[in-house]
Formats: sequence, C-alpha cells, structure tokens
Amino acid sequence: MNRYFKFDAAKYDFWPLYETVKKYYPIGIVDEELRQDTLFNVYPGTQQIAQVIHDNISVAKNYKARWKPLQAALKQQLQKPVLDENFLSEPSYKGIVILKKETRKHCTVLQELHFAISLLGPYFCIYGVDSSYLMLAREQRPNHNTPGKEYGYYPAVHAVTVSPSFEYEEAFLLVQAKIAEWFPGYKFVPYHINMMRLKGLLAFGADVHDAQADTIHSALFNSNSQLKADTATRGDTRYSYEQWRKPEPLSAADESNRNLLAQHMLESRRNADSSPPTIHRVWKYKSARIQPPIGLANISSFPILNLTDAKVALYTVEDSVRVRRAPYELANNELLIHAEEDNKPFTIRHTIAACSATELRLTRRLEFDYVGIPQLQERNLEVVFERYT
Repeated sequence: MNRYFKFDAAKYDFWPLYETVKKYYPIGIVDEELRQDTLFNVYPGTQQIAQVIHDNISVAKNYKARWKPLQAALKQQLQKPVLDENFLSEPSYKGIVILKKETRKHCTVLQELHFAISLLGPYFCIYGVDSSYLMLAREQRPNHNTPGKEYGYYPAVHAVTVSPSFEYEEAFLLVQAKIAEWFPGYKFVPYHINMMRLKGLLAFGADVHDAQADTIHSALFNSNSQLKADTATRGDTRYSYEQWRKPEPLSAADESNRNLLAQHMLESRRNADSSPPTIHRVWKYKSARIQPPIGLANISSFPILNLTDAKVALYTVEDSVRVRRAPYELANNELLIHAEEDNKPFTIRHTIAACSATELRLTRRLEFDYVGIPQLQERNLEVVFERYT
C-alpha cells in the first residue's frame, strides 16, 4: 500500500483530518537524516503535541479522570483484560483488549482488539490483530555465561481486522459504543483513510526510516502500531465512511418527499390500533442478518420504508437526511423497488417472507456488483421491519 491522501471531496469531508495534521506538524520541512538539527523540534505545533501529551497523560489527575474510567468500563463489560498502552511519545489514549491467548510450548497465539483515541482531534480507531510469537533457540552471544540454550523472541502479525467482522464483531461494536459514550462527537477514522500518507510528514515519535512515519494514523494516534502497509486485512476497509459524508443539499422534491413521509408517519401513529394487516403502511427497521452468517456487521437496510402509496415507495437510508422516492411493484410474493442513485437505475428485489399488522419480514439476495464486497456473493439479507407507531 502506497496511497497518498486522496478522497472524493464532492461526497465526503475528510479535510478535518488534514487540517489537524497540518496544525501540529511541519509538513515538508524535516530533514529525515538530521531530524534533531531541523525546525521540527521548535515548530509551535510540535511543541503543542508535547504539551497535550503532558496534560492528558503525565498529569495524573487528568489521566485518571479521562482514561481510567473508560478502561474500567470496558473491563467490566467485556470481562476481558484491557491493557493500558499509553506512552509519552504518542498523542493518544490506547488500549488492547486481550480476547484470546493460547500458549503451546514455545508458541503463543493472540487475538487482540486494539483501539486508540487521538489527543489531537476528535478521532478514534479500532482494529483486531491476529498475531503470534515463537521462542526459538539461537546462537549464544559472546558474553552469555548461562549454560544451556539461549532463546530469541520472534513475533509475527498475520492479519488485521478493520471493521466489526468475524470473531471481533461483538467486542469491536461494544468498544466503539463505549468510546462514543465517553468521547461524544468523536469520529471513527476508516482504515482506508488512516493508512494514507502525506508527503513531507514525519509523525511525532516516529523513526525517520519507518515506512509508516508519514501516515494519518501515525500522526494522530500511534507511530509504533501493528498497522503496517503490507499486513493482510479482513473486513471492510471503508467501514464508517458514511459518517464522513457531506450534508446533502435538499431540493424542492426532497422537501416534498419529507413532508409526505411525515404526513404518512403521523397517520400511521393515529391508526395504530385500527387498521387491518397490510403491507401498505409505514415500516421502521428493526433488525437484519446475513445468511449464511459471515460476521459482517455493516450491512443494513432502510431505516424507514413507507409503502402507504400502492405504487410509490418513500424510504430513507443511513447517514442521509434525504427521503428517497421510487416506484415499486408487488408480484409473485416479491417487493420490487425500482430505485436510482447517481443517475444509475437499479432494482432492489425482496421476497416477502411474512407480513402481519405489526411486522414485515423481507429477504434479499445480495448482489455482488451492487454491494461491492466479494464475501457477500450468494448470500441473503434477512430484514425485519416493525410497524411505525
């Protein structure tokens, strides 16, 4: 991976990350071979980093008030060890949840959930790490006087899980929720962005020869982490991208759709106890699951699905204020929504599994080309809606 900072600025706003890095780092003026003789150490932003770390980690009362309660809450919720990984050379609060540790003779296998909360801006990241280390015999050093074999420590990182997936799903989501609770307004930085590089950046505390010394992650969180460009990844590298999507301007049609949906939602509440079972009502999302299970958590459905009109559906999507409008049809026990996004028409085909006065169950065959995640090919999304009241 050798990607420099780049994103679709028409849809997303990752500029705050760049502005935070620019505030604290002298981008482009560091002599990587003679770091100590450059302006790096006297740059006002660099000096601010040292002060921020001091205020949040070195000052005991602040450290106990801002970090320790979160660490204790995670230990209690997860019933797992939560290691304190905070150092004075790194501008973040960091922890490791030990999910699994097995040792057989000279081999130890680990499953760990790492998380970091930046001290430089309202950002955090989470990732699972599958690693192991071997204790192997090696040649004794010349000054080694103890009889017997001398052993060396040989670690390896096998994969990094970058979204709430597989065996990390439950712990990942819990840690994410707790960070949001303790640090309101903080945003999850997607792995895809986190690993991007900025030319001329040298992160605080980073080795000048480290290939990761110029990444967003190294600058905001940790320059000495398990996130390496050549490490295999699992999960959705763009997880939480939608949290960074720009607010959408509302057209007259958007306002009309919102007003109509609001009217139908009000009618649904008023008639909650009287109307007979029918699909033609306002439904709200209740739950979803993928079959066969894959451990991926970020596949969802419409938060609101309004089928009050017999021919036109109104629906919402996550992280958008717009109310979409699309024609639909009911045929052969299927719900076919003929939608359009970015001027590209497509049909969302659901099978109606069950419909009562209070609940609607749909199944949808996940389309590989539309979803864009290879693991989801040939799987079904089962969605449950409940009546809007």
